[in-house]
Amino acid sequence: MRFLLSLLCFVLTGMVSFSQGSCRIVVTPHDYEGKREQWLQTIIDSAAKRGDCIAMCAGVYPFSQTLHIPAGVTIHGAGAGSTTLIRPEGGTVLRYMGKQNAIAIEGSNAALYDMSLESGDDICSGISIIADSSLVESVVLSRVNLYGFTRGTALSLHALRHGGLGYCSFYDLRIRHAKTGIHIWEEGAGSFVNSNSFFHGAVSGGGFDICLLVDGGDNNIFYSTVIEPYESGHAHVLVRKGSITGEHIRIEATRQDPQKPVLYFAAGTHSSELSGFFSGGRVQDLGDNHIRFGAPNFIGEEASGKNELINAWFTQSSEHQLPAGWVVDKDLAKLRIDALGPVAGANTLWINLAPHSKLQLFPGPAFAPMPSARANNDHAGFSALVHTNRPNSVKLTYNFAGGMVSSVAHSGSGQWETLGMQVIVNRNTIQRPALHIDNSSNDDSLLVGFTAPSFAFGLNPPLREPQQLNSNGGRISGTVTMGVSRSFRYDESSKELILPLEANLFIVQQRGLNVTGINRHQPFPAGTVITLLFEQPWTKVKKCKDLLLKTDFVSSQAHCSLSLLSNGDGSWTETGRNN
Repeated sequence: MRFLLSLLCFVLTGMVSFSQGSCRIVVTPHDYEGKREQWLQTIIDSAAKRGDCIAMCAGVYPFSQTLHIPAGVTIHGAGAGSTTLIRPEGGTVLRYMGKQNAIAIEGSNAALYDMSLESGDDICSGISIIADSSLVESVVLSRVNLYGFTRGTALSLHALRHGGLGYCSFYDLRIRHAKTGIHIWEEGAGSFVNSNSFFHGAVSGGGFDICLLVDGGDNNIFYSTVIEPYESGHAHVLVRKGSITGEHIRIEATRQDPQKPVLYFAAGTHSSELSGFFSGGRVQDLGDNHIRFGAPNFIGEEASGKNELINAWFTQSSEHQLPAGWVVDKDLAKLRIDALGPVAGANTLWINLAPHSKLQLFPGPAFAPMPSARANNDHAGFSALVHTNRPNSVKLTYNFAGGMVSSVAHSGSGQWETLGMQVIVNRNTIQRPALHIDNSSNDDSLLVGFTAPSFAFGLNPPLREPQQLNSNGGRISGTVTMGVSRSFRYDESSKELILPLEANLFIVQQRGLNVTGINRHQPFPAGTVITLLFEQPWTKVKKCKDLLLKTDFVSSQAHCSLSLLSNGDGSWTETGRNN
């Protein structure tokens, strides 16, 4: 009779387990009843040695010592029961009565299918996948219900002591009532939890401090996962280190305390991406992450990717055919600007570099991108289109806080190639995204084409094409700068008037100035016309080498004005006056 029961259980289990193959070891509640718990562990260890899978028939299996699942063991249950909203009923129920982890999966290619794991209402956790000084891969949990771990963690992915955990898959995982739902955890240098995937599944119920806690790892992806407890003690999603990706996920917290976040990303975190449905609530992103949710009381944010480089299309030239606003570190090349290139409307700078030499081209200090204090300015993207026929001679570089970083070099294909890199912003120095050309080992000159460079703060790719001006504002790099400003600084020692670059009409309210220079070290682009309106009398602008005036200008009364044309090098030519 027992043989027939076991055979029937085996057949049914195979039917509900995606035809996972012959399970030569069949366990029934009758077999388990009265046995010591070591008996079940012995069955599991035996399956590991022989490469068998285990079929556990419907029923309740109480135990109080951690079950250790080694590599290669697959356990098929008879289903997760008739409901997930209350204590599991029906199917295969493993009821843990201990105080540690109920199940510890410690090897690759282990799998659990079609079962419930229930807490016995003690201080305990559910399933822990552990990579301790080893590599654990391709663990699978499918249609597993984790119920009632309200004083522990339902599922943890834990790598420690240089261990690695990756390529694991979780299908229709159901977590109902827990203190922490899922914990992704890298402990110590050299450990990693990467590239694990959660398909569908749901986290719901009560008792949660945190539904998803992330302490490291990257490329851990959640597809169509639902996280919907009414409230959580700390946050539904809390990322303290590392990053996650959530696509088409659903997050609800309809009773969350308004002072507590639903989503929290700690300072220094970056690259997490969440999209889908969000019912609303407090979101705190102290890092640089992409939150593509919209709700009645929240709208997502991410860096715009707008190009921060001035004269990026090289439409204005300066001395020696350099684009206005750009400089080279050495005068070792012949330069020319023309309209031939891959981007319509953008000019190309052609650089013919002498043999046995190197050169860098970069924005002048006055035109370098300026990061703001926002966290999403901690990173930036830099790209350009480059043409050359000599391999490994041209790349992009950036002055990273730890030194210099560079892109992959041009292949030398003789075609236009996009070179690009993502960088960590160095806020303590002038930004220097540069084109680096190395012809030091060649006897011939090297011709390089360079066009449409783009540099943008944040983790979005920088935009190459220009954005139109609209009612939100904009900035024109070239001969026209629009705006009125009362902001200026007067350097008494150098007699220099220092003006912001974002205006062309400047209202000077201070009286008695003696000006011999304007923006010597932060010049306006060549061709820019500015007007100085002096609201007080007795300011003098002196004719000198930097100020090419007809005669000295003196504001003899209030509301006198002087118009000047920038020569692009810190010097100015008078175009008109009213004094």
